[in-house]
Amino acid sequence: MLEKAGKITYNCELSPRRVTTFVEKNRGISTSVKDVVISDVKCGTNHCVAFDTKGRVYTWGFAGYGRLGHSETKDEMVPRQVKVGNVMNFGHATPSEQPE
Repeated sequence: MLEKAGKITYNCELSPRRVTTFVEKNRGISTSVKDVVISDVKCGTNHCVAFDTKGRVYTWGFAGYGRLGHSETKDEMVPRQVKVGNVMNFGHATPSEQPE
């Protein structure tokens, strides 16, 4: 994704690209999330969601109408952790629910 004059534009990626930065925001301050091991990713035309092995959820992309689950409409250029209170069960088991 690229941001130009306040508008997000997209370049079509024909091969996967490793995402190396995951953030969480508290009171407007971004901090890096450590030890992220992604277990699943879902992408649409305008945004993506990633699930990690610790049960955390990250979203990024176009945030119009609060689509990313961050209780705001600011577009996210890097994966941002969704707060637990904002997440409904996306059909993924938490680590404690995983079959052995």
